[in-house]
Amino acid sequence: MQPPLILIVDDDPGIQDMLSLTLSMSGYDTLSAFNGIEALGIVTLYKPECILLDVNMPYMDGLQFTQELELLHLRLCPIVVMTASTDVKKQERIDSINPDAIVLKPFHLDKLLATLERLIVEAVPKL
Repeated sequence: MQPPLILIVDDDPGIQDMLSLTLSMSGYDTLSAFNGIEALGIVTLYKPECILLDVNMPYMDGLQFTQELELLHLRLCPIVVMTASTDVKKQERIDSINPDAIVLKPFHLDKLLATLERLIVEAVPKL
């Protein structure tokens, strides 16, 4: 049985590396993208079980990415928004993404892992 695949979409290489290492050590496979354009290509080729998504990125931000996912009928897994912002205007943008969960940066890895586990278990079809 394959480990769940998590797509990390963040323009910060340090965050990508830290999440990739942590998730790998916790039994997940990971792929990373620096922006929404790269992420769309990955989602088209691979079917991640969950997407960890930063909101503010160059070229195509998190909101534009999710809009494209919906247009292409590729929003097939839970999305966890990772954000450092508590600004009300930015919160409206986050809400328009309709995330399955929001994790504030800096985040506690234990909380993030628990959120991923819960979302992936909920996404598995019941027989």
